[in-house]
Amino acid sequence: MALATLSVTYVDGNVLTASDLNSNFSALNNATVPVLNGGTGLTVGVSGGVPFFSSTSAMGTSALLTANGVVLGGGAGTAPSATAAGSANEVVRVPSGGGAPAFGAVNLAAAAAVTGQLVATSMPALTGDVTTAGGALATTLANAGPGATGPIGSATVAPVITIDAKGRVTALTSATITGGAENGTWDLTVVRAVDTVYQNTTGESMRVALAASTGDGANNFLFYTGTANPPLGLMAQGGSTGATGATLRSNVFCIVPNNWYYRVVQNAGTTTLDEWAEMPE
Repeated sequence: MALATLSVTYVDGNVLTASDLNSNFSALNNATVPVLNGGTGLTVGVSGGVPFFSSTSAMGTSALLTANGVVLGGGAGTAPSATAAGSANEVVRVPSGGGAPAFGAVNLAAAAAVTGQLVATSMPALTGDVTTAGGALATTLANAGPGATGPIGSATVAPVITIDAKGRVTALTSATITGGAENGTWDLTVVRAVDTVYQNTTGESMRVALAASTGDGANNFLFYTGTANPPLGLMAQGGSTGATGATLRSNVFCIVPNNWYYRVVQNAGTTTLDEWAEMPE
């Protein structure tokens, strides 16, 4: 099939030849097209950079942007830039002093850094004295106690509790209570004499009760206790007021500590011990 032949004529009547077309296309191919005509106005660029509008009618190219960095806008007339590449698990955040964003760790202590609260499914598992399962809020206290439950102790038994530095009960035993409560038995068979030293060897404090009759003379008898032998601590005194022929019955009650000595001393007149009783505490 034969190709058709097209002849183009200039306005001046001359015929447009192939050499004329080649010359005009070559000029267009080498021309820089401005922004106002739909071009960029650029003849060269920066490898790794990006073109940008430096004004409403002109374009430029940015500097090299860091690989794996985040592109940041430069504002009117300023080329975009990029952050430095971040490390593993870092995020892009605005520094505490403000300014350009950069990769880094989130400061959870800063009120502006976080908001809201984690949902239960995002909670990690806790270990130690308080444990939880991952993704749950229900907590379990670690078993650090002695394992005993219920009341421990009675009227004659006291609990002995061991507590560690965290305030936890780590051991629980008991001890028998001695002393303090009466055993309900007064020894009424004790025989004691005036001006004789005795010693409490029961292993605990002892109650002493006595009744004595006295004749004439003030302060007929004195009751002493103490750690020395003979004891010198005056605890009680009894007798008449000195009236002639008067007889007075006096009662004395005293507590004698363990290993202490005690005695009744006749001071004046006559003293008769009518009753004497002792009871360990």
